[in-house]
Amino acid sequence: MIIPTAPTGKDRIDCVVTVINTGGGYDYENTDITARLDITGPLGSEPEMVQTSRKAAKPVSQGGQAVKLFFRDIALPKGGSYTNTVAVKLKGPAREIVTDNNKKTITYTVKKLPDLQVWISRPSDVRVSGPKRWFQMMVRNTGYAASPASKAVLHIDGDGTHTYSVPSLAPGETYPADRRIKRGIKWRTKGRKRYSVIVDPDNKVLERNERNNRIRDSLKVYLPKPWFVFNPTATVVTGDSLYFKKHGVLTVGRKEHIVFAVYNDSERQLSRKASVDITLRRQDDSGRSPLIFHDTYRIEPLFPGEKRYIDITRNFQDAGTYLYTATMAVYYDRKYHHWKSNDISGSFHVEPEVGEAPVGP
Repeated sequence: MIIPTAPTGKDRIDCVVTVINTGGGYDYENTDITARLDITGPLGSEPEMVQTSRKAAKPVSQGGQAVKLFFRDIALPKGGSYTNTVAVKLKGPAREIVTDNNKKTITYTVKKLPDLQVWISRPSDVRVSGPKRWFQMMVRNTGYAASPASKAVLHIDGDGTHTYSVPSLAPGETYPADRRIKRGIKWRTKGRKRYSVIVDPDNKVLERNERNNRIRDSLKVYLPKPWFVFNPTATVVTGDSLYFKKHGVLTVGRKEHIVFAVYNDSERQLSRKASVDITLRRQDDSGRSPLIFHDTYRIEPLFPGEKRYIDITRNFQDAGTYLYTATMAVYYDRKYHHWKSNDISGSFHVEPEVGEAPVGP
């Protein structure tokens, strides 16, 4: 006895053949059961398929269970009426008493169905407050029938959810027809950002394949390295003009200029807020370093390769060794971020006034 089954309404089917031994005996070790499936439809006969089970069917009268043979995911190329014919045959030393029930036929109708498939571009990872990252979305009907009107939902972390009305699409037709739906997103916070798009989210459209209606993915939003760094040494100059580069000795009682150079060493324009924090300390004989100066300077945008100077004009009252530190911070994500790799520190000397007697006995 065989009972072929096939679901209707789709153009890919499964055919399950169930074999039951209604006789009184069987050969457990040497009996094979072979099932042959023949499908005929609008295009004629499809190639025959064969499945074999080495599990012999124990008689039902002895508590035997059914033996099942599976024909999985069979593609039917066109809508219309189809007929499945399954015949099973026993192979082995045991002979069947009745063979008239070894063949069964089932007829069903395959409907022409649409298939809405969604596509979205995969943006690359993006830096905080960098250029907009563009998402492109498209819906295509890859089925055999026109799809009714539906909707598509695009969700992007940091941007929210957007719903689009998708019109009825003929087989092979795309929405939008001439260009993809685009959204440009510019992130202010770092982290892993998810995005997804789904067409027919309410599952109202009967389709060939429901598994290609959704795409999910994510990208990484990262904090970039700063676009500019400090000059690795402080530049000490004399004179009233910062651009007068004659180097000289720093002297007590004279107006001196301590100049820090900040430059943009990238190929992009610096367009973000940035600041430089500078401190000066005097190193005394006891090893302590009391603070004599501290201030924070705002850095305006710099073009690639452009250099800017921070001038600290001081009238030093004491000779000796002075220590300096400079720390840079860049404004991202509505707050300042600091990279220790850009900190610099060093020292310089201030000499006594000319003609001043040396200190000591």
